[in-house]
Amino acid sequence: MKTVRKENVEAYMKANRSLVFGLVGFWVLITWGTALVSNVLNKIVIAGAPLGMFLMQQTVMVLYVAMIFYYAAKADQLEKQYDVAE
Repeated sequence: MKTVRKENVEAYMKANRSLVFGLVGFWVLITWGTALVSNVLNKIVIAGAPLGMFLMQQTVMVLYVAMIFYYAAKADQLEKQYDVAE
């Protein structure tokens, strides 16, 4: 069993917390941002669907999935950086 220094764990948790809060902030921005501008974008129609609806259904979901992969890669990098990887 590997022994991990308490200082490393605390530094890792602080860095991970900053990463999570940043991603939550980005999530709020894209969720509420697209919701706020969707009424304006609904005046533009693409393939019979309002652009606001298209933006909410397609682009936002892609961004959510991209955020998950970004978090996984960044968390792995942080674990190695602070020597707390399993």
